[in-house]
Order: sequence, then structure tokens, then C-alpha cells
Amino acid sequence: MEELLELLKEIKEEIDYTSVDDLVTGGYFESLDLLTVIADIEEHFKIDILASDIIPENFDSADAMWRMILSKK
Repeated sequence: MEELLELLKEIKEEIDYTSVDDLVTGGYFESLDLLTVIADIEEHFKIDILASDIIPENFDSADAMWRMILSKK
């Protein structure tokens, strides 16, 4: 999880990823931010994120992203 938090901080360091749970639906991430997050996660964790995985439920919080990462390993 720490690795994910570090990746996210590189994208937008002003967000408290441990408490925000509406990154997509709350407008914290713009579309380019989300694309960067997806690419960074795929590269760092060596997983493939499918188009069907790109839903708010998987990207609204760091916890949700971590669960998705673990499910793909």
C-alpha cells in the first residue's frame, strides 16, 4: 500500500489519500490524472488494467485501488 501512496503523491501531492474516498466522483482527479494513475499502476505493479476495470469504484480511493491491484496479482 505504501508503494501505491507514493505513486499517487507524485501525481497530486496535495491530496490526503488516506482519507479521501471520492477521488474520481469528487473531482479530485481530472481525466489526465486518472490516465497517469492507471499507467503508473500498470507499470509499477506489472498488472494489466482493462477498460472494464476503469470504474469509479476501483479508483475513488487508495484502498479501492489497492484492492484492485491485489485482485490482479
